[in-house]
Amino acid sequence: GYFNFGVLSDVNLDTKGSTTEIKNDAFNTMKNAIDFFKDHKAKFACVCGNMALSQYKDYNELFSIPIFASKGNLDFETSNDTWWEKTMPEINTKDISIEYQDKVDSCNFYFGFNNCYFIFLSSDSKNGGFYLDKGIDWLHSVLDTHRNERCFVFLHSPFHDKSGNLFPFFEDRFGNDKLLFYNNDFNSYDRLKKLNEYYKNAIWFSGQTKYRLEDQFFSKTENVFYQKGEDGTISNINVHVP
Repeated sequence: GYFNFGVLSDVNLDTKGSTTEIKNDAFNTMKNAIDFFKDHKAKFACVCGNMALSQYKDYNELFSIPIFASKGNLDFETSNDTWWEKTMPEINTKDISIEYQDKVDSCNFYFGFNNCYFIFLSSDSKNGGFYLDKGIDWLHSVLDTHRNERCFVFLHSPFHDKSGNLFPFFEDRFGNDKLLFYNNDFNSYDRLKKLNEYYKNAIWFSGQTKYRLEDQFFSKTENVFYQKGEDGTISNINVHVP
């Protein structure tokens, strides 16, 4: 049956150099979003990186639904022991069975819910969209295992040409330097794009840009990019999370 879940990105709860005022504002913004999700019957929330959470022990009571997060570049700048131990912050997640790639050596994980699979690929660099080959191998394996079921993939860095209406012709507008920051390893980037194009059962979410909807180039209101095949079927669904 149908169910709701919420998606956030770049919450930046406790980034390096932030003032107390900025941190409090970030927390209140996220709490408002989580409360909104709960009011709309969301089962849980997913964060596309840069949650930047240093302390989380009291958050089970402060946030009212489970929260899952992939790791973004700014998560490397927190003092969060959980990230450095290579597991995700566990906020109200004890009742959902999580499968890690390797709890000793990776923040990558997935879980199943209502015959769907939620897959989180974490960044491996504080410079932006760098993903290790073994992480992409793991993602490939999970997608292939569940190729006949609906999958949702959450990662921090966007596909520069498949992120809503935000980044078509990215190189022409911003140059390779900016592209390299968002995706600073073209080999891994090309591998991810192939997975994105092949597994038509998956919907991909990404953030990092910090652009608002009204800043998009071709549409000021829509943040979904998709392609239609010759038979009219829709595939390659990518969602930019402002």
